[in-house]
Amino acid sequence: MNGLSDEQLQDMLLDRTSFKQFASLRSKDQVPDQKTLWKYRNMLSQSVRIDEVVGVFKDPLADHGYRWPTGTLVESSVV
Repeated sequence: MNGLSDEQLQDMLLDRTSFKQFASLRSKDQVPDQKTLWKYRNMLSQSVRIDEVVGVFKDPLADHGYRWPTGTLVESSVV
């Protein structure tokens, strides 16, 4: 939703409590590095279960007024 690179996501997880809470990380948990985030994002984008994962977020976001246009896969990111 924020269009962050893996490096930016790592920085936000280190800096923002709200990002940690969303990722179910406690304040004392170690934040994954950008290479780990990239590997996970890459594996997820190649998985046949990507639609299932996106579906978990799509309906609750729509219920709160967020528009979810059809996504395009660009460098393993939904845009």
